[in-house]
Amino acid sequence: MHVCMLFRILRIAEVKPNFLHRMLQSRQCVKVLARIWNRRNQALNDTLLCYLNPQPTDRILEIGFGGAYLLEKILPHLQTGMVCGVDISEGMVRRCSKQFRSHIASGKLDLKCSSAEKRSYPARHFGKVCMANSIFYWQDAEAGMMEIHRSKLPNP
Repeated sequence: MHVCMLFRILRIAEVKPNFLHRMLQSRQCVKVLARIWNRRNQALNDTLLCYLNPQPTDRILEIGFGGAYLLEKILPHLQTGMVCGVDISEGMVRRCSKQFRSHIASGKLDLKCSSAEKRSYPARHFGKVCMANSIFYWQDAEAGMMEIHRSKLPNP
């Protein structure tokens, strides 16, 4: 697929999230889009990483991990902690599950295909929650924010 065409598709997807969801069933599209999103959001994810300041025992949730750039940056900081990622794309979850199978097997990483509004993590499970450019894919932003509040530990 030509890169210019993919950028046009991304613009359409920002307006019509269901279009992107259907497109993300293709392995080839998932691979290319993961690379594009990783490059496109690199500066934002690097800023998030500094803000998160991952500590060895942290439990961190990333909503809408896409190409997993930020997950990959967080993992080396963790010893007994873990990072969890949710994404609405089965294709992205499948791709990243293969890429990070050793981290998943060790218990440092958990990936789920889920929306921001309907996650199955227990209440007060995460010390830190982050997302980059994913809120416009949520079906119900208010419900998603309520779910974040439910699953996050209170600030000290």
